[in-house]
Amino acid sequence: MSISASSRDAPWYVDCGLDCLTVAFLVPSAFGTRSERGYGLASYAGCGFHKSPSGGVSHPIEEIYSISPCLAVEEVLRRGALHIVYQPIVDHAATALFGWEALARPVLHGTTLRPDVWFRAAHQCGSAARADALSLILAVTHLSAFPREVRAKPLFVNVLPSSLTDEAYVQVLETVARQLTGGLSEQLVVEIVEYVDYDPAALREAVRRLRALGVRIALDDVGTDHASLKAFTLLRPEFVKLDRSLIQGLSAAPARRQGLAEWVRQVQAVSVVIAEGVETRQDLTAVRETGITLSQGYYWSPPVAPDGRAYIAVEIEIKRHALFETVRRRAGCLTHPDVIRTSQELDSLILRYYRG
Repeated sequence: MSISASSRDAPWYVDCGLDCLTVAFLVPSAFGTRSERGYGLASYAGCGFHKSPSGGVSHPIEEIYSISPCLAVEEVLRRGALHIVYQPIVDHAATALFGWEALARPVLHGTTLRPDVWFRAAHQCGSAARADALSLILAVTHLSAFPREVRAKPLFVNVLPSSLTDEAYVQVLETVARQLTGGLSEQLVVEIVEYVDYDPAALREAVRRLRALGVRIALDDVGTDHASLKAFTLLRPEFVKLDRSLIQGLSAAPARRQGLAEWVRQVQAVSVVIAEGVETRQDLTAVRETGITLSQGYYWSPPVAPDGRAYIAVEIEIKRHALFETVRRRAGCLTHPDVIRTSQELDSLILRYYRG
C-alpha cells in the first residue's frame, strides 16, 4: 500500500507497497506550490529563538548549522531524514507492555536536531503537514521490525495541531488507517503535541473524522492549567499524557500527590491517564498511589531502535520490575514459588537477548 501524488484535484491514490508512501507526500505539488505553502524567502522570517518546553531557550537552527530554519526543514524532508525510535508505555499495574510512542529525530548533516525546535520551525515555515506525514509513515513502516506479538499494541504518533486541519495530511492519515493490515487502524493513537499554540475548538471536526476511522486521540503534556483543561473538555481524548513536571519528584511532594490523585479520579471518567517522565522507582510508586496505571519514562527504557533485540531489552526491564514487586509482595521470601517463577522468566529473557 502507498500513496502517490497525482493531480492537484486528487493528490493521493493507492498504487503499491508502503515504502512508496515515503516518496509520495514529499512531492511539493501535492501540498501546493512553494509560494502557496510558505517555502519562499519571505517565510524565513520569524524562525529565531524558541522557548523550549522545559522553560529554557534553545538555539536557532541557523546559529548552529549556518543554514536558515526553513532550508534545514526542507533538507530533512527532502532526504526523508527522520530517525524513528520507540519508547514503551507500560501498564505498571499488570507489569506488561501496553504500547509504544514513536518519536521522530530529525537528522541534518549527520547531527540529530532537537525535535521540538525542528518541528516548531516546520510549523513556522509552512511544512508541518509534510513533517508530520513523514513521521507517521516512517513510524508505521518501521514498526514491522518488531516481533509480531507486539505490532498490534497501541502506537502513539505525534502530530502538530495545524496538521489535523490540513486536508493533505488528513488524507494521508486516513489512507494509512484504512489500509494497514492486522487491525492496526484501531491501534493508532494520534498524540497532539504542544509545540505551538492552538485553538482546540478548531480541531473538533478533524478529531471526529479520525474517530470514525477507529483512530484514537491523546493529548500530550497535559497539566492543570487553563489551556490543558480547555483542550481536554473540548476534545475528550481517549488518553491524557501528564506533563513530566507533575510526575518528577512526586514521591517527595505529598501535597502535590494528593491533589494529583483527586484530579486523576475526575479525568479517568473520560480518559486513560499516562504518566510521562517516570525515572525512579520512588516516583513510580507515587504514581501508582494516585490511581494511574500506565507510565512511560527512562525508568522503563529510553527510546529504542525498532528491532527484536531492543524489544527484548524492554521486556527485561518490565520483568525486572515484576520480580522486584513479587519479592516485595512475598515479604522478601526468595524461595516463594511466585518469586522463583518470575526469576526464571527473567533469566529466559536475558538468555534470548544475548543469543540474539
